Amino acid sequence: MHVSGNTLYISGTHPNPHNRTSDYVTDVSIPLRALRHTWRFEQAATALRTHPSVDTLVGHSLGGAIAQELSTHASIKRARVYGAPTLFGRPKVVYYRHPGDPVSVSNRIGQLFGRASRNTPSLGNPHSYSGF
Repeated sequence: MHVSGNTLYISGTHPNPHNRTSDYVTDVSIPLRALRHTWRFEQAATALRTHPSVDTLVGHSLGGAIAQELSTHASIKRARVYGAPTLFGRPKVVYYRHPGDPVSVSNRIGQLFGRASRNTPSLGNPHSYSGF
């Protein structure tokens, strides 16, 4: 988590140094609709409470799923998520994804970015944050 100005940035899967499996358990909670009951969600919610000026969320992958869930908070005006696993959109959220990304493959509402969206072969990691 990182706050800069009025924006909270939420990173993707990143193991907790005290509990290396916690983010992987959080990943599993996404399709179970149990994200609000995880350590990472609580960490982001605490950041919102600590920084009341935050009105924008940005997240990648797991962080994008958390940002989407937090976008229902009254103080949030907008959110941008990159490569997030999602089936249904939220009104304040703009979704971005790379073609071929295995994590956001279920996201049919996201705007496609990267070389493959221009019919150019893409090498490298399609789940990367780069190229947006």
